[in-house]
Amino acid sequence: EGYGVLIANVAGTAKEQEKLLEQMLERRVDGLILATAVRNDPLVRRTLLQRTPVVLVNRALEAGQVPEVVNDDLLSLQLAVDHLVSLGHKQIAHLAGPSRLATGHARIVGFEIAMKQHGLDPAVIVEASEFTREAGRQACETLLREHRGITAIVAGNDLIALGCYDTFAEAAIRCPADISLVGHNDMPLFDMLSPPLTTIRIQHREMGRHAARLLLNMINAPDSPPLRITLPPQLILRGSTDVPRKVRPGAQHRTTQR
Repeated sequence: EGYGVLIANVAGTAKEQEKLLEQMLERRVDGLILATAVRNDPLVRRTLLQRTPVVLVNRALEAGQVPEVVNDDLLSLQLAVDHLVSLGHKQIAHLAGPSRLATGHARIVGFEIAMKQHGLDPAVIVEASEFTREAGRQACETLLREHRGITAIVAGNDLIALGCYDTFAEAAIRCPADISLVGHNDMPLFDMLSPPLTTIRIQHREMGRHAARLLLNMINAPDSPPLRITLPPQLILRGSTDVPRKVRPGAQHRTTQR
């Protein structure tokens, strides 16, 4: 549509993020697509006060004040838990992302709902401090120390799952022979891990396309009601999940990737 695109990383403190937003507004941008993740985000409040067109991607505001393009995180965790239960797992834990972030909170809720639907206890949730490899390693160490009967882990994202691989290697835990592992996001190259990571694929490219269309619509028709577009995820089966050891004799392991 002839627009130029500015891309900036908003990692850092809230003050640093607000400064970066100020720089964008000083450049008189026509609109913003925000992929920030804090549930009560001052950046969003600022854009609303400035009446700057804004669209959120991969996170949502509970009030629905601005257009959003999000992954169906409840379905993501349903797919992960359904898969593990189908293999025979009952002692399933969630290594969650931080609940202060929209995706971390939504996936915790999704895990609890999915576990309850199968009549399983959803209480084994350990929250990582960040969506990072190191935070995942630390959270996995805590999980294994405090919950020794776990046979499967659903990680809040692939980086947290990568931290689990580090912990497994240090503790001589075999994946999936001892513990099965499911990630989230299907990041590049995670199919090259050993074992390749079973994960939930989200529609990154479609998120961008829908967000751009929503933003252009807001620029051209600023009084349009905000829309939320929810995109379905896909379970990608690889080598990090298998039947638990206690049901392994005579069990059938499904290895089809889809």
